[in-house]
Amino acid sequence: MVGDHVTILKGKEVHVKLLEGSTEAADAVSTTFGPYGKNVAITMKYNVPSVTKDGATVAGFIKLKDPAKNVAAQLINQAANKTAEIAGDGTTSTSVLTLGIVKRAFKLIEEGVQPMQLKKDLHAAMPVVLENLRAESTPVRSENIKSIALVACNGDEAMAN
Repeated sequence: MVGDHVTILKGKEVHVKLLEGSTEAADAVSTTFGPYGKNVAITMKYNVPSVTKDGATVAGFIKLKDPAKNVAAQLINQAANKTAEIAGDGTTSTSVLTLGIVKRAFKLIEEGVQPMQLKKDLHAAMPVVLENLRAESTPVRSENIKSIALVACNGDEAMAN
């Protein structure tokens, strides 16, 4: 097509851009992490700014100008959305953990691990990780719901109710 600009990245260039995009996205989302998380202001063209402490909302609005970085940011967003879909919460944790996995994966690849083998190993480890999470988790009981909601709402009693 006339006017389209295509940039082809290979090897280390790709890793650098993907790592930068993952880091930018996870850093923006991680600001909201936990009960002491901070608010994030989001502005959109022609819209009134919005302030939120919801990691999923922040992740959903991230659009990076650099296309290669944006691919990584959207992968972080997909991981967060999948967590929200399955668990209803934990999007910020997912973003932070995904960044950790990305950083470690690129380090292993630089050390010579084959990317497809790394992918197979990650998939093989998943059942073990899930089983450990199940073993460590505490079921939510109806008497705990209000205290959990209170933390999620930054201590706003009316919203938690």
